[in-house]
Amino acid sequence: MAVLLGLSTRNVYYLIDKGLLKASHLSTRITLIKRKDIDVMLDDNHEKRKRKSS
Repeated sequence: MAVLLGLSTRNVYYLIDKGLLKASHLSTRITLIKRKDIDVMLDDNHEKRKRKSS
């Protein structure tokens, strides 16, 4: 996930903790993030940037 977005693992967990990225914690060492949830986060971010630039 971090590699896919070009982020550090710490940044991905920050997004999860802030509620910006939905994830399921399967165990203390495994966190599942669906591709759909990544797309939703990116789409939401894109819409916010479009509104700011207008």
